[in-house]
Amino acid sequence: MTRSGIALLLLLGLPASPLASERIALAIREIPEAFRLETTTGTGTVAGLQDASLLVVGTINWPAFSVRDANHVLLTDARGQPLPLVVERSSLFSEFGEIGSLRVAFELPVAALAAGLPRLAWGQEVHARNSLVDRLVIADKDRARLRTFVPQAEDSAGASEPQLASVEIIADSNADRYYLWYLLPVAVLFGLLAARKVRLR
Repeated sequence: MTRSGIALLLLLGLPASPLASERIALAIREIPEAFRLETTTGTGTVAGLQDASLLVVGTINWPAFSVRDANHVLLTDARGQPLPLVVERSSLFSEFGEIGSLRVAFELPVAALAAGLPRLAWGQEVHARNSLVDRLVIADKDRARLRTFVPQAEDSAGASEPQLASVEIIADSNADRYYLWYLLPVAVLFGLLAARKVRLR
């Protein structure tokens, strides 16, 4: 069947495929004063493994984020080495079978941060070995090295990543003939007006 006219399809901010992964850099920030996290005098659920490392805690809940499983989220350092995530089970927020928010913690070696920002990837084809705990608990001795994260643009300049838009134009080769049909009502109207004017004379 032939379609007339022109159809425009704008795809703003959507992945090229439902299986395409999303990637974003994470900027490391100081923990705000209002930040509250359960601590213990013993060993926390996120145990510090290295002396020269930061303990980063935060929530992934920005609009573009959506996964079916916590293991579809992969964090790597600037050199591509995986940084296992500890996911707080009680923080998982699901809607229509998709997880849209989760709270995580991970250890970030200072040397790895010096090489660049860590990268977070998520999507159906992303596979990681993250661990789930009922609640994130940090040992008191690790409070001084606590940090949080915020999403940052992919480029080093910090500019926003451009939104890509694709335009699909569907044209009908018979559009010129269809155009004449649009003129028919106008022609009929002018004809009726002319005939009325002649009758009034």
